[in-house]
Amino acid sequence: MKTKIAGIVLIVLAAVVALVYGIVAAVTFGRGDYGVYSGAPAPEARPAELAYNTLRYASGAYKYSVQVYVDIDRMTEGMSLQDKARLEITASDAVRAAEEHMRGLGASIENDDDPYYFSAVTVEFSSATAMDIALGNDGYDVYTSSAEIYKGFWYMDYVSALSDPFATEGTYLSEVTDILTEALGAENIDLIYNYGSAYGTRTIETNAGYVYLFRDGADMDETYVHEFRRGADEEGKEMTVVQHSPNTVSFYLTIIDAVLLTTGIVFVAVGIGAGTRSDQ
Repeated sequence: MKTKIAGIVLIVLAAVVALVYGIVAAVTFGRGDYGVYSGAPAPEARPAELAYNTLRYASGAYKYSVQVYVDIDRMTEGMSLQDKARLEITASDAVRAAEEHMRGLGASIENDDDPYYFSAVTVEFSSATAMDIALGNDGYDVYTSSAEIYKGFWYMDYVSALSDPFATEGTYLSEVTDILTEALGAENIDLIYNYGSAYGTRTIETNAGYVYLFRDGADMDETYVHEFRRGADEEGKEMTVVQHSPNTVSFYLTIIDAVLLTTGIVFVAVGIGAGTRSDQ
């Protein structure tokens, strides 16, 4: 009899825990009102691109770079031979001027054999530890997150805003932008911010226009690239990053509740069985 009563108590306790936490979840939990990548295909690109890449790879490595590319065939499509030749020279001169500007800042230039493309690596780190050492971080700095937190039953969303790297005047990005727009026209140029994450979209989401898996180098190190693209003649857009983390309270309470319920059912079953045998 006592075992049966103990089982009923445990079942009731499990029900109360589930009810109370369910009410709390219904009242306080909820996904924030923010948009994330919808799975749309890559957007239409303009004939010239200036990209700023901040990539974190699955290996833990970091790579920051600037890339310039001009699709000269698209840029000169439909032009007379004379105008085409003139624009080819103008475009290659602009690309080379942008490359030399980045080289003068100490960037490592890659793929400089193409007159209409280059990649300038501004900094690389093999790991987060190497980056902290280079930046002088000793691990004792207090970091305060500005992320908004939205609680869900199974996951919590940490929502942060990304700064538009092309929005600030007087930076090397704005200077390269000026070089290209003066030569090619802002209406022909896309400004691209590539935010690369080591984590897949189940962990990191954004409101980027396009997301894809990029493999780099001989070792094919991977990063999930969130591409924010806008025209050089367009205003910057709000960029949002959402990090999903498990809501451990829900996980633990679910496990505890399951244990209470299972134990209670077992106790009741044992109690009923013992009572049946005693009656016989």
